[in-house]
Amino acid sequence: MQCTGEYVLLADRWHTCFFDLAGDQGLLGQVEGRTADDAAYWLAQATPAWRDAIEVVAIDMCSIYASAVRRMLPAARLVADLFHVVQLAVKMTGDVRRRVVRQKYGRRGRSGDPEYGVKCLLVRDLEHLRPQQFAKIMDTLGCDRHGQEVLAAWIGKEKLRDVLNLHGRVTGPASQQATDASLRSRLTTALQRNKTLADQNDMLRRQLARALGDQRASRTRSGNNPAQ
Repeated sequence: MQCTGEYVLLADRWHTCFFDLAGDQGLLGQVEGRTADDAAYWLAQATPAWRDAIEVVAIDMCSIYASAVRRMLPAARLVADLFHVVQLAVKMTGDVRRRVVRQKYGRRGRSGDPEYGVKCLLVRDLEHLRPQQFAKIMDTLGCDRHGQEVLAAWIGKEKLRDVLNLHGRVTGPASQQATDASLRSRLTTALQRNKTLADQNDMLRRQLARALGDQRASRTRSGNNPAQ
C-alpha cells in the first residue's frame, strides 16, 4: 500500500490444479492456494453426482490434499502418483549419502570426496547411465561399509522403479535396451552381494555379543569362587 509502504498480497503464487487422468478432458480446473480448504472449495462447486462418480484420486504425498479428498470424496480411493513416489526415493538416497559422509569424515561432503564425485550419478535413472558411469558408482561405493550403505539406498531406489515398471518404458535402439538389461542384471547382483555382506555382518555381531557374554559370565564365576 502506498500510504504505509507495506506489501499487500493480491494473489497466491501457489495454485492447485485438477486433471482428468483417465479420460481426455485434460485440465478440469484450477484454484488459487494450496490448502485443504482451497481444494475442498473447488470440489464443492461440482455436483454431487460428479463427485460420486470419481473412483480414484492421484495426489502427491501431501496430507493437505488427502484431507480435502477424504472430506469431499469419501468414496474415492487415494493413490500416490509415481513421480512423487520416485522423487521421495531419490531424496532418501541423497539423505543417506549426506548422513554417511558426515559419519565417515566428521563434516559435510566436499569436492574431492569419492562420494561427492558420484552424487550427480545417483539421481539419474539406471537406464540413462553409461556402463562406465555405472562402474564408477559400483567401484566408488563398494569399497567400504559407508559406501555400501549409500549403494544399498541407491539400489533400493532403482528396485522401486523396477517394481513400478518404469524401467520397462525405455525405448530406443536394441543395443541401448541390451545395455539397460545388462546394467539391471549387474544391479541385482550387487543387491545380492550387499545382502550377503549384511547377513555376514549380522552373524559376526551376534557371535561377538555371544563371546562377550561368555567372557562376562566367566569373570563373574571367577570372582565368586576364591579357589580358582
